[in-house]
Amino acid sequence: MMPRYDDTSPETIKKQIVFATIVLVGTVFMLNFFVPNADLILAERIFQASVAMMVVVVYWPDARAAWLSNSPERGDYLIVGVTIGWMATFCQAMFSVIFRLAGMPIWFTNIDANSLWILMSAISGILCTSSLQARLMASCPGATGLCWASGWA
Repeated sequence: MMPRYDDTSPETIKKQIVFATIVLVGTVFMLNFFVPNADLILAERIFQASVAMMVVVVYWPDARAAWLSNSPERGDYLIVGVTIGWMATFCQAMFSVIFRLAGMPIWFTNIDANSLWILMSAISGILCTSSLQARLMASCPGATGLCWASGWA
């Protein structure tokens, strides 16, 4: 029987994830024997930036709609959080690529923009987990203080 390419069953999705992981890890493992580490890491960062931007482009229309919504739902926080998180990943990956290609000047590690995407990652985490707030606070009495401290409550 021929495989269906529009099959979205959990078994098919799991197989695709495992296959992609094996291919990527295997490829990097094999390249590691022939390519110097610095060059391989640079290529991996460029690949990471490409994937991150692809995620942002795919999620952007839904994230924009969620951001502009007058009555956001829990899922809206997740979609905005995912988009912000992957944008932060893109920025950090590009920062690393530029840093390496510029000869790794020490002043480059302390620029203000670096702090921006670090904070974008933290904000993303808060947005992605905000849909769990009620469940977390109900299951763990000590979580109320944690939620309050993180800005959820």
